[in-house]
Amino acid sequence: MSIHEYKRQNSFVVLLNATQVIITFAVPSKCRVTTRKFSNYVDNVLAWGGIVWRLLRNGIPIPPYEAIRDPRGSQYLLDAMEPVTFYGGDLLEVIAENAYAGAASVGIGAALGFDQEE
Repeated sequence: MSIHEYKRQNSFVVLLNATQVIITFAVPSKCRVTTRKFSNYVDNVLAWGGIVWRLLRNGIPIPPYEAIRDPRGSQYLLDAMEPVTFYGGDLLEVIAENAYAGAASVGIGAALGFDQEE
């Protein structure tokens, strides 16, 4: 058995009232993935609270990460998080919903650190 550490990071411009998948990862069969770190960021600080971040397993939000509204870490320095384990065949996603009415769009991004056990 071997464990590898990975980081996935992505950013997008998200229109008002739209949802964007930021990170997606299909867990390979016979593997286990455990999330360890997370960060999120926006290009307009006034948008915090209007962007809702969610961690999903197979399209279903995972508590306590079903409605993150506050900043966590930075794009370079991720915050530790309560681990969540995914198994072979699971789809891991980080999504963001833009409900910030102060602009037509907001630049957003997220990073996720995880271990993959094979």
